[in-house]
Amino acid sequence: MKLNYDRKLNYLLVILVTVVILLFNSPALTQTAKTSGNEVRVNELKTYYFGIRSTSAPISSYEEAAFIEKGYCYALEETLEKRFPLKIEIVKMKIENRFTGEGSNNEKLDAECASNTIAQDRIKKIHDLDPHHVDLHGEFSKPFAWTGATALLLKKNMQKLSLGEKLSLGEEFKTLKFGLLKDTTTEKIVKNAYPSLKNFITLQDTSDGVDKLRKGEIDVLFNDEILLRRTLKDLNEQAGTEKYSMTPWLLSNEEYGVVVYHTDEAKNQLQ
Repeated sequence: MKLNYDRKLNYLLVILVTVVILLFNSPALTQTAKTSGNEVRVNELKTYYFGIRSTSAPISSYEEAAFIEKGYCYALEETLEKRFPLKIEIVKMKIENRFTGEGSNNEKLDAECASNTIAQDRIKKIHDLDPHHVDLHGEFSKPFAWTGATALLLKKNMQKLSLGEKLSLGEEFKTLKFGLLKDTTTEKIVKNAYPSLKNFITLQDTSDGVDKLRKGEIDVLFNDEILLRRTLKDLNEQAGTEKYSMTPWLLSNEEYGVVVYHTDEAKNQLQ
């Protein structure tokens, strides 16, 4: 299936409304400093801790050399603070911390924003994080991005594909090495769509996949199209030629959402 690029990123205002409603209806259990036991003083703004991954351009990325934060999630955080009485602190996250309600160093989160696909098993997971503490329940916001799984590969390997109404894999293509991020919707989609593929290599994150593709340790990188489009641009600019290509068809149709924690109705009164 093809995806209309105009729908890929939603306008900030639409997502702002749903995120703010969820936050204001949450008890903000992490409202005090992460290393302090002091209560929030009267009329002092509560601090909401936002988990953001830095390896999901253009959704969220961080350029360490220039100390620059980029992407939709950082823009969302900045806009929330400007438009509403919120104090937000960014907490670093890794992909393995997703949907746990915690940052990389076990910080408690009020929300997390990254390339997180809304899926039924994830909706259940964040709602049932800890059955003994209902205040930890989380919810997805309305979608802010639309994408789907696809493949990034060397242009010379494109001839090994059959690109008709859907992506078909020739026998020669099946001998290549395929990079997949573990425990992602893309991993499930690719393995279900192409059970005959065997040469899978597990990746730590998108950056790891790009590095392995550049070094020839994998031949094909599967990921969400909205993320691979930026990767494709960067790789070809570095190579000085159109060395890499991306398949024009998507294997799925997915939506990204912001996760907001502590949203159980029994605990939704601001203190």
